Amino acid sequence: MCRGAAAYRLWAVVLLGLALSLPGLAAASPGEDVPPSTAWGEIDKLIAEDKLEEALPRVEELLGAARKAGDEETWTRALVQAAGWRAGLHSPEDAVRFLKEQPRPTDALHRAVVDLYYADALARYLQAHGWEIGQREKVESEGEIPLERQTREQIAAAALAAGRAAWSLRQEIGDTPLSRIQRYLQPGRSSYPAAVRGTVRDLIAYLYAGMLENRILWSQEDSTAVETLDLPALIRGDAPAGHPLQEMAAVLGDLEAWHLAAGRREAALEARRARLVQLPGGRWAWPPWRSCWSRGRSPATSPRRTPPPSPAATPGRARRGESAARRSPNGSSCPSSSFRACGATGSAAVPSR
Repeated sequence: MCRGAAAYRLWAVVLLGLALSLPGLAAASPGEDVPPSTAWGEIDKLIAEDKLEEALPRVEELLGAARKAGDEETWTRALVQAAGWRAGLHSPEDAVRFLKEQPRPTDALHRAVVDLYYADALARYLQAHGWEIGQREKVESEGEIPLERQTREQIAAAALAAGRAAWSLRQEIGDTPLSRIQRYLQPGRSSYPAAVRGTVRDLIAYLYAGMLENRILWSQEDSTAVETLDLPALIRGDAPAGHPLQEMAAVLGDLEAWHLAAGRREAALEARRARLVQLPGGRWAWPPWRSCWSRGRSPATSPRRTPPPSPAATPGRARRGESAARRSPNGSSCPSSSFRACGATGSAAVPSR
């Protein structure tokens, strides 16, 4: 992971297209229930024709039907797909509001996926409007503060809270393999063996730890206090909570202990290595997972429309990252070495490095 702001290429989504291509929605009669596979096939056709504006309402219709039927797989898939397209077709803040307003699935696994996507949307909004957000004054209110009036600290806190909510579900998710959520998250060139980082709990812990280490989300007090932290306690993973790096060490310490208790020594060693390299003085260069927003088809067949820029530390860095994405042979907006978040037909949106 890159240092500081540049490291926050968090989370995002490569909305891979839709693997199914059955004929469908257009032939359905009014009021007739359309099977999700048929609906996705029609959406896939619209994506292939680069008609995202027409595909978005179809996905939102499918979202409502899946939520009503309690189909949490389709519910999650449609929700993250619609959020990714809203960010690309409209604005990052549109995706933030959409994800905040939508009901969450009840299953822990799918709820964690949506929480990570929401954290990613907040991070993208903060990146896209960083200067303007930095000029805002804090508003004291007993009610909910509109997004357009929230300060950088409030938005960062909301992003961390979403990541923390996903991490809090780790016990329920257990040792669920990554293959269970490949529709939403997909390893890139920097993927690890299953014995090292092969569970959904691994993914959530590393993504959340990456958020905590990312200084874009720190307060001024956090940045000032970093030199006063107890490094030996951080290395052991038992430092008291209070600073993002202390929480990061605790998150990865928890992951290490979980793997050790189950006899997974390779995965435990990786959790310890990850914790050490993210501490002050560590080697800030390991690339865990990264996710990027894209359009809707798998990278190999994605239409080459210009994707929204990924988060970056500076405008110059953002432009270089964007150019590199355009040069990618698979046409996606995600660096080929990243961990991609995937949704419908293959990819979707989430946090990562």
